[in-house]
Amino acid sequence: MAYTVHKYALSPGRNNVTIPSDYTVLDAQFQHSGYGNDLALWAYVDAESERRVLTFEVCPTGGAAPRRVGRYPLFVATAQDPKNGTVWHVFNVPAPGQYVGV
Repeated sequence: MAYTVHKYALSPGRNNVTIPSDYTVLDAQFQHSGYGNDLALWAYVDAESERRVLTFEVCPTGGAAPRRVGRYPLFVATAQDPKNGTVWHVFNVPAPGQYVGV
């Protein structure tokens, strides 16, 4: 096992992220980069574990949020864009074709 923290870029709307199957989502925040302020998600992962696809939905306050299906959506974080003040909410939602046991 090789545990480490990985960063994944997110954008408004649905985001499919390929991530090791042994993971713990830590947080999502804006990070200043040479290109501006980018929304990112950090996860503690076993980099050697099999990969899977997770789907995250990013929506603004007052915007359409993901609908509830079984135990989803799972709240991840809320982050404010320092550039314009927009507040974004990150949810883990079922991946395409994922059985959620409703």
